Amino acid sequence: MRLTQSSSAALFSLFARSAAAHGRQLARHWTAEGIVAVALCLSVSASCRPKSRGAPAAERSGPSAAAPQARGCVPRISPRGITVWDADGRLLNARGVHLVDWDGFVANPTVTVSLHPPPDIGFPATATLRGDHPRLYFDLPSTVGEGGPEKHVRFWTASSVVTVRVAIFPDRDGEDEVHRLTLAVDGDESRSETVPVFVHDQDRNLPLLSRIVVDFSQDRTGFFSNAEARRVVEQAADDWAYFLADMGTDAVPAKDESTMIWNPDGFVSARDVDNSATYSGFLLYTYGIRGVEVRSGGEGSPRGKPPTAAGASLPLLRSGGLELEVRGNFNTLGWVMDTEPDTWWRSANRGREQNDLYSIVHHEMGHAHGFDRGYPRFRAAMEGDAKGLTSKDLADYHGGPLAIDSHAHFDGTIDPASGVGAFGYEYHGVMPARRWLITRTDLLALAAVGYALRPIAFDSWSDDRPECDGAPTGR
Repeated sequence: MRLTQSSSAALFSLFARSAAAHGRQLARHWTAEGIVAVALCLSVSASCRPKSRGAPAAERSGPSAAAPQARGCVPRISPRGITVWDADGRLLNARGVHLVDWDGFVANPTVTVSLHPPPDIGFPATATLRGDHPRLYFDLPSTVGEGGPEKHVRFWTASSVVTVRVAIFPDRDGEDEVHRLTLAVDGDESRSETVPVFVHDQDRNLPLLSRIVVDFSQDRTGFFSNAEARRVVEQAADDWAYFLADMGTDAVPAKDESTMIWNPDGFVSARDVDNSATYSGFLLYTYGIRGVEVRSGGEGSPRGKPPTAAGASLPLLRSGGLELEVRGNFNTLGWVMDTEPDTWWRSANRGREQNDLYSIVHHEMGHAHGFDRGYPRFRAAMEGDAKGLTSKDLADYHGGPLAIDSHAHFDGTIDPASGVGAFGYEYHGVMPARRWLITRTDLLALAAVGYALRPIAFDSWSDDRPECDGAPTGR
């Protein structure tokens, strides 16, 4: 039996019901080094398998291993509307688009699909692509929002092909998801196509191996008496720290670390404080300011000592400061205090709107914790002959050194996998710029600065089921 376009909506319903009824299949391969590969396959796509993206050595969790494949097939259909194809030439209208939500709160990889128009319509023609979930997004130009993303494309001739990048904003729940895309030729809704989207969530929510210890004791503005503001900062700290390995650093005794703190007037006057108690990890004083520039900041402490491991010094710092402008970000409109993934789209962090507190805290925390002149390797990359921050892993992934501008930003750098602007280039990229995220580029940059990373396999997914006549199998 060959299924026609008229059955595509019913086919999606069957996919969704199968996923809900049977759950997901979980296959983990363990070695002495840890998890090698994680295969989270929805029951309707049980022959999905992880496909390595060639993770640099600093990220690998062990030797490559493929997940076991269940047998099954994808129903062969004949769409009447727009057809969707992957890079391997496979029709996705029934197979679906397979997205990955990587382990940790990090910008996820995009999947590129090719759209082909039906040949028997008038040209040029426009079409609208929509997603049914607020965390889905398309490459620019497109819109995002509570109702899901929307993108308009144009086909000039019957042979036109339009490529679109699709991704999902990360969450933290570790649960696979099923969503859908609809594609319609404008003015001919009867030719609408529905394509399932399967999200393979690799979040493991493992315990932190290293900590960013947030200390609000130096706040003299009262801003951080707000529990929601503290929660945003602590979440951003844990999101950065999740990717760090245990480097065996020695505990810092009380009164042994001196940190510069800006006074409430902002970047005018400062004072030094000593740690009041013993701590392990990185101590981050977080406090409010009301400065003339109406901006926030972050820096490693120029007064402190390097951390040690078994008494040996590391090329890092033990403390820093994050000073938060309490009135807003380059405006006095206040802050969006939100960490929910489904509302990531609320602010673009522009001048005439409330900015997203998580985004700005995330950024300034990055300065304090690694991307700052106080870190020897970062300073050498800014001021030396290296022409940027580099390592073998960065070169393999990014293609060369990361250029650093005078503000300690990776100006002009777009993360290859996600299409999102890297640290300091967050307003840019080929995907919508809303809540700012850690990128894989940023993590490799932290490793180049001197941090050890937690082993994480940054995998893509491939559904290799063959096509067949009849209903989908492989449940």
